[in-house]
Amino acid sequence: MTQQDLCRLRRDYESCALAPDKCGEPEAQSLAWAEAAGCLLLRRRMGEAICFDYPIPGPEGEEDRALEAVETWCAEQEVPLALSVPAEKAPRLLARYPRVRVSHQRDAASHYLFHVENELYALAELPTIRTARLTLSALTDSDRAAYNRLCLDDARNRYWGYDYREDWHGEPLEDYFLDVARQDFARHMTLNLAVRLEGKCIGEVVLYRFTGRGSAELGCRIAPEYSGHGYGAEAFGAMADWGLSSLHLSAVTARSYRENAASLRMLAAHMRPDGEDGTFCYFRKEA
Repeated sequence: MTQQDLCRLRRDYESCALAPDKCGEPEAQSLAWAEAAGCLLLRRRMGEAICFDYPIPGPEGEEDRALEAVETWCAEQEVPLALSVPAEKAPRLLARYPRVRVSHQRDAASHYLFHVENELYALAELPTIRTARLTLSALTDSDRAAYNRLCLDDARNRYWGYDYREDWHGEPLEDYFLDVARQDFARHMTLNLAVRLEGKCIGEVVLYRFTGRGSAELGCRIAPEYSGHGYGAEAFGAMADWGLSSLHLSAVTARSYRENAASLRMLAAHMRPDGEDGTFCYFRKEA
């Protein structure tokens, strides 16, 4: 593809965004495109799998920032990161990603297919983490009722940042939440642990949005009847430390709505501020 082709595509598709419902892309269509950091991005759907072509830079294109846009999209959509990479770019990506599986593409001998893995691929089973008062451990069938109440509490979850209705397709709710947590771990996307007080599930901690470059985001929520006792802060801090020391993340990040004063205090006690925007304040803790 020449620079002239790129400029023409930029004019034609400059309003496109990398999202499943954009660019007039039916679900069965195999190709979508967008621009990020002055680079053309092509996203291919091959059956159930999604693969991005290596960013095609324009005159002022920044390949690293374009790759960050791809990584962010995959993390937010909970899609495994896969890239079709020209041979000359392979060393650059091998240095970028700590864990990656590489293979030749059968239809392009000069390209490699990079399957980027995160730290969950090395985790055979869910851990058990103990603090002074709490135990963080795998959700079990006996936790379904308590876990469902936690997930269905709209008033409590207004600051959780995710509405389950976005992905729910009418499955029985009594099974839905625990089943999704287990499926997401099996897909190496998310790590959910119950927060237990004397064995009872009173909340959860979640590591998610793994970037493939050594970082993941952490969230925590506690049932309302157990709030105000510091359980959230205790569980959050323990999970952050475990992620850095045992899962070997290089950084754990978190975010809070600007108006959520209690969450901001908790995050500030365990992490350093890492910027803000009109909606969120961001935090980070490094190994």
